[in-house]
Amino acid sequence: MSRRIIQVLSGVILGLVAVAVILLVQGIPEAPHQPGLVQQVDPDPYPASDFTLTSHDERSVSLQDFRGRTVVLFFGFSHCPDVCPATLLNLSTALQRLDSDRRDGIQGLLVTVDPERDTPERLRQYMNRFDPSLIGLTGSLEEIREVADAYGVFFKKVDEASGAAGMHDHGEHANPGMGEERLPPQEMDVGAEEGGTDENGYTVDHTARAFIIDGEGRVVGSFAPFTSPDEMTEKLQQVAGNR
Repeated sequence: MSRRIIQVLSGVILGLVAVAVILLVQGIPEAPHQPGLVQQVDPDPYPASDFTLTSHDERSVSLQDFRGRTVVLFFGFSHCPDVCPATLLNLSTALQRLDSDRRDGIQGLLVTVDPERDTPERLRQYMNRFDPSLIGLTGSLEEIREVADAYGVFFKKVDEASGAAGMHDHGEHANPGMGEERLPPQEMDVGAEEGGTDENGYTVDHTARAFIIDGEGRVVGSFAPFTSPDEMTEKLQQVAGNR
């Protein structure tokens, strides 16, 4: 073998070794999360803030009540025309795909971001359209704001006359991604029975991510907007199985 070939091979080997060293030191970069894809369990779970609100059947309900069970916590409202009914329908489907023992260990909670319209009676009518285990929660605006702030959730009332009617661009669900399972038109209208508004003429922009809380009361991940039932089922099985 000529000296020239040996020099080339040596250079290639040294280059590969250098690349390997760099990857070991810096780590391999993760692929960016795509909207609609379920997030993996957070490697650094953090405590979920406890709260007490009023359920759609007018009971006092606290997050602490579900300790030992997996909780899916979502912030939305009954007049929401798109991501809210999609999330609740997909979660309902995911729950129905689980065996009874696993399903009993999971609780879905909807905290309204529109307490002005979402009275217990209104929420009761709305929640009847989804899995019967799901609970809708309401309270005063101050109580809802305190809970939302604890989870870093944004929400804001938007006047329909401003031209924002029907828009819920929260930077999270405006463009459903690969995980989206499109719903039939009649199902997507679940939350828009009154056109998304009433005589008050407003909608609500809000964070559309659902938080996954494990049985120890820790936030361990989240579902992106329009996460499909299949992805939800897989993740819930994983989290609930770690109890």
